[in-house]
Amino acid sequence: MKKITSLSLLAAAASMAVAEDKVSLQNLQYEESDQRIKVDDWVLSAELNPDVDNQITVNAGLDTISGASPAWQPKVTLERPDNFEDINQISGSPIYGYDPAGYEVRNVAVPDERRVSAGAGWLTRDKQRNELYVGADYSSEPDYLSRALSASYLWFTDSSKNTSVTIGASLQANQSKVFDAYFDTHWEDLKAFNLEVGLGQVVSTRSVLSGNVFLLRDSGYLTNHYQTILRQGDIDGDGVFETLLSAEHRPDLRRAAGASLKWMMQWRSYYATHSGYRLFQDDWGIQSHTLDFKQYLTPIDDLTLSLVWRYYNQSEADFYKDPESARPEFSIQGYGSSDHRMGEFSAQTFELGAAYEVVKGITLNAQVGEYDHSTDFSASWVAAGITFKR
Repeated sequence: MKKITSLSLLAAAASMAVAEDKVSLQNLQYEESDQRIKVDDWVLSAELNPDVDNQITVNAGLDTISGASPAWQPKVTLERPDNFEDINQISGSPIYGYDPAGYEVRNVAVPDERRVSAGAGWLTRDKQRNELYVGADYSSEPDYLSRALSASYLWFTDSSKNTSVTIGASLQANQSKVFDAYFDTHWEDLKAFNLEVGLGQVVSTRSVLSGNVFLLRDSGYLTNHYQTILRQGDIDGDGVFETLLSAEHRPDLRRAAGASLKWMMQWRSYYATHSGYRLFQDDWGIQSHTLDFKQYLTPIDDLTLSLVWRYYNQSEADFYKDPESARPEFSIQGYGSSDHRMGEFSAQTFELGAAYEVVKGITLNAQVGEYDHSTDFSASWVAAGITFKR
């Protein structure tokens, strides 16, 4: 969805300027703590401006993912009782079996995967400089397929072009490969719809305020098929509840709403800040708050430094249980997840970046970042790229 993200504060002047064509190649190296997930991501993108009224963007990506993800696993081996089929009929999510020796959370290796992606967008402006944007994206990996369409329209409310209104929507049609109780795989569908309405206001020649409200609706298979939970049930009818290993089970519908506010300020010709707040609430019981602050400094010509800080906090989903709690087991039926991303936590992100135009038309950029999670999980990344302009 097209958003107001330009460093330029004068939207009208920016829309009338002749934009530069550019081609960019970027690489990201991402690594999680505790020998979890590693990502090597490459993206090639291009922006073409045939005239002042039209802009075309295209991108292609290739990344590889490897590593491990924590999940409940048997300490020794899984056994399957004689009434295994009946138990799975009752549960509503695949029951894999039970281990009399118990269970533990440990890293489970995920298959090395390669993902390819592509996207394209077209932005056009009318005589009043109002903007229409349409885009399409596609990505494919061995166990996930995603297709998305998006569109937005931005119009200025008067001739001064100091106030703009944006409405946009996106639709994703995805497929996920999932496991059944016998670890056989099949494909499940999931869809995601997003509707957003925004308002932008030029406060002064140095300041812009923007805000939006949004609605989200996800439906279909929303479970993470790599995550497991523990369920308790009387599998042999002797009145004693055994603990079984099961796939996690999330609702097949998620509705959410939220709002965000952003303030961009050019304090000096060489120093600007972007500040923002985002509120999110869904019907799974998760409420989140995001604060972010970005600084941009140009100490010398052709060099721009950036510093990003982001704070995130969320409440836990109604169906979440901490695997480290005294009673992490769920009943034999119903929703359940032990994925820490469904739990209550806070996190901070720090990123430092630099972009330098080494010669006219060629810019090098680099970023380093770190993500710190309140559950002692962390991640770090290094990114670098080159951009050619003409």
